[in-house]
Amino acid sequence: TSFLRGLTFDNAIIIVDECQNLNFHELDTIITRVGQDSKIFFCGDFMQTDLTKQNEKNGLHDFMRVLEEMDEFNITEFTIGDIVRSGFVRSYLIQKTKLGLGFE
Repeated sequence: TSFLRGLTFDNAIIIVDECQNLNFHELDTIITRVGQDSKIFFCGDFMQTDLTKQNEKNGLHDFMRVLEEMDEFNITEFTIGDIVRSGFVRSYLIQKTKLGLGFE
């Protein structure tokens, strides 16, 4: 995140994709660069994190706790019913969720 220090994004649309792979410090660094007349979008899926080592911590849960308290921020959560992949993949993910599997 050191490359973001000192930057401000004015008049920008900022898309942070795969944010489930960022820790809280990284998310905090990104959001504090939002300048005037900018919009920021965070896209992520708790179920698809690559942070699996004991010393790694997904910061998205804590980050969302902060955002949920802000009037300036809207959170849109999709459900399993919003899956747009094949019917096979949708069925697999539904069954995996029902069995409680894949939650790291």
